[in-house]
Order: sequence, then C-alpha cells, then structure tokens
Amino acid sequence: MGIANASSTTDSDRQRPPLFRRIFSRNKVSPKDVERGTRLDSSFSEHTWDIEKLQQNFLDSNIAVDKPDKSKGLSQEKADELLRVNGPNILPKQKEVSYLELFIRQFLNVLCILLIAAALLTLVSFFTMHEMISLWVAILLFVLIFVMCTISWYQEREARKVIRGFENLLPEICNVIRDGIGKQVPAADIVVGDIIKIQSGVRVPADARIIDCAQLKLETSSITGEAEPLDYHTQSVAPNIPIFESHNIAFNSSLCVDGEGMGVVIRTGVNTRLDIVEALGSAKIIASDKTGTLTKNVMTVTDMWIDDLVIHGFPRLDDHTLRDLKSLETFKAPISDMLLAMAICNKADFDYEKDVKIDINEQLTMTPGKNQSSIAAKAGSNS
Repeated sequence: MGIANASSTTDSDRQRPPLFRRIFSRNKVSPKDVERGTRLDSSFSEHTWDIEKLQQNFLDSNIAVDKPDKSKGLSQEKADELLRVNGPNILPKQKEVSYLELFIRQFLNVLCILLIAAALLTLVSFFTMHEMISLWVAILLFVLIFVMCTISWYQEREARKVIRGFENLLPEICNVIRDGIGKQVPAADIVVGDIIKIQSGVRVPADARIIDCAQLKLETSSITGEAEPLDYHTQSVAPNIPIFESHNIAFNSSLCVDGEGMGVVIRTGVNTRLDIVEALGSAKIIASDKTGTLTKNVMTVTDMWIDDLVIHGFPRLDDHTLRDLKSLETFKAPISDMLLAMAICNKADFDYEKDVKIDINEQLTMTPGKNQSSIAAKAGSNS
C-alpha cells in the first residue's frame, strides 16, 4: 500500500507543468464549468419532492411520513457501507501557489508589461543618446513597477489566507439519527441518506432536504451572498422554482441562527453546492466594496458598555476545568451577569466525562482524546 501511494505521488509530480508554464498560464473558468453552473437547478430535484416521495427515494433513511421528527435514520451498518463506497464528506483542498510564483505573476498583467517595455526603451535611449534624464526615468519606472507588484503580491497573499480560512466554515462534529438514536459523528462521516439535526449556532455539514423544522432560519451568505437569514420550511415547491428560492434545501456550511430542524442528506463532499460555487469562483479579480474587506459574516464582541461601565477586551481567567468552576461569580460583575444570561439563553450541552478546559479568548475546547473530538461553543453565540 505504501509503495502504491509513493508511485501515485511521483506520477502526479511528473505531470505537473514546469514553473514558467504555471506562471504564464492564466486561471480561466472553462466553458464546461460555466455550463455546469447554468445547469445546477436541473441537477437538483429534491426540492420539488413531498415527504412521501422523499420516503420512497430514501428507503434506508426510515423517514416517518406522518411524524418526520420520529424518523429513525440509517442503520449504522448501512452508513458504514455508504461511507466506504462514496468516500468521506470532505472538500478537496485548493492547489497551493508558492510565494515566489505568486510574486512573479504580478509582473505579468498588461499595465506592468507596458511599464517594463517603457523602462527598457528609456534605458536603451540612455545608452544611445547618453542623456542622464533617460537613466533617471528608467530607474524611476523600475522602482515604480517593483513597488506596485510588491503591494499587489502582499494583498493577494493576504486574500488567499482569508479564502483558505473559509475551510473552517465546515463543522467538525454534527448530530445525526442512526438506528433511531441521536448521536454525534464527525462531519466527514456523513453520508447520503443520513438524517441530521440542525440546531441554532450549528453549521449544516452537507446539502440536506428539510423534513421537519420549527422557526428555522439559516444564514447562507457564504454561498448565496444573502446577508439576512432566511426562513426555511418543509413544503415542496413547483418545478419552475429555482433551487435557491425553494428554501427547503439547507446547503453545506449554512449557519442556523434560529429555530431547529431535521433534514435528510442529499449531497456530500465534492457533490455539494459549496464545492460547485468554489469551482465557479476561480477568478483572477475579486470585486469587493469600497473598504476592500473580505468577511465570513462572523461577529466577535470586543468591547461592552453596561450600566454606565465600559469594558474593553475579553475577561481574563486562568484555565479551569468545569469541575473547578463552580460558579459564574468567579468573574466580577457585570461580566458574571452577562455570562449568566448567555448560559441561560443557549442550547449548548457538555460531556462531563471528558476533561474540558476553558479558554475565554478563543473557545471551549475539549482536550483531544482517542476520538479527537472537540466542542466549538463560542462565547456569546446565542447572546
């Protein structure tokens, strides 16, 4: 097995084009990708299915037509089989570009090429006519080109870091129903036919058709660009309704901001809507608003004003286990009051069999054990 993997890597490296070819090549959206994007709606039909048709097409999911919230989901054996056949619910990582290659690419746009040509012609003029002004102009142009490309390289490098950060939008753990029992499994182990629970503050791990919900609101800015949360329902829609307007399909990485629901998984991994959007998003230019900011639509409290008192930064507290932290009075008022309100107004729950350490500045993280599981309960998510 090890030899096969080594051979596969070697073949991939042999097929990789030389550096200069990769530098001069341009990332273009192929007609095939465009055609794929224009036919996305035709690839989805589950939004037009009622509960009876969903039950017929997902027999192994054991969907309860009369009471969808009582659905038993896949058996563990069936889920394991589908995972082996279809692979894990993960997205392929984007190809990395070295900083050197990225820097050289900055000199290949039309403006830089024209400036380089002008600087070379000016330099030739200096050697033929021996005029110092030509030398100074040539030096000035070369310095200008270098500064412009350096700034452009830095900005693109930072933008790539932000885009790589979007991989964190996918949840690590999700709630599913298998064999009629609710359990937590790694998001990578989700398979088509799984019945997942969607709860406030949790991201959807895969494309799922909603079969039961109560006041469910999903935020889909990472996919559709819609900043405002949308109301979702279980009803089927007419075939002429676009998939984005059906509001009964929860797409991969959508964030539940209110209510709760259940859905049957219809797409996983590279077949999800998120992967398609990433493919169509391969562009050389990113148009942003006047601030030039790329965001993930996530807010963090940095300062607080309560009872005529301004509090800057995060409250500080040494690491404690939940067993050591007996009372919120460990914090001084009004922080203790705020934490009390946040503790009451959320649906987080803890596994007290694990050692949980508190880090106020980041998140509540479960110490990795054999299952390498973690809690991602950010402070104030439901405040």
